[in-house]
Amino acid sequence: MRSMKSKRLLFELVKEDDLDNIFKLHSNDKVMKYIREPDTNLYQSQQKILELQEYSQKNSGYGLWCVKTRESHTFIGWVLLIHIELDTKNPIEVGYRLFPEYWGQGYATEMALKMLEHSKYMMKLRTVSAITKEENKASIRVLDKCGFRYIGPRFYYGVEVSYFEKELS
Repeated sequence: MRSMKSKRLLFELVKEDDLDNIFKLHSNDKVMKYIREPDTNLYQSQQKILELQEYSQKNSGYGLWCVKTRESHTFIGWVLLIHIELDTKNPIEVGYRLFPEYWGQGYATEMALKMLEHSKYMMKLRTVSAITKEENKASIRVLDKCGFRYIGPRFYYGVEVSYFEKELS
């Protein structure tokens, strides 16, 4: 599904035109604090977009959606549904990032819930996962609100993460 809507948000699969917004997001120190080092040049973000576009083409229904407000069409972040590390042997992950000025307004929860809906009704998945760093209390609260349960520590993307799952059946 290329595009979706929720109460306040628009979701559209990432395109090359989204590169500037993705770079601004990925180069933001606050956004990347619990994830990895921020991108320092456009090329880093471009490579990730190309990798995700290729993955999405091979795996219909999966990918990265840019998220904008319905009211102003302002880019606020992204949400994804992918196999962890883009490896189809790994669990399927819901992930999200948004600019700090949109934190604490329920947008991350709304984004994650939309991906859960997509996962259950369009993709017919039975279980999805989410990962975050143990220190990222705000992200853990979002996962709690969405009904994920903590499973334990795992090692993905080269670091130890807190691993969560949600049953969709």
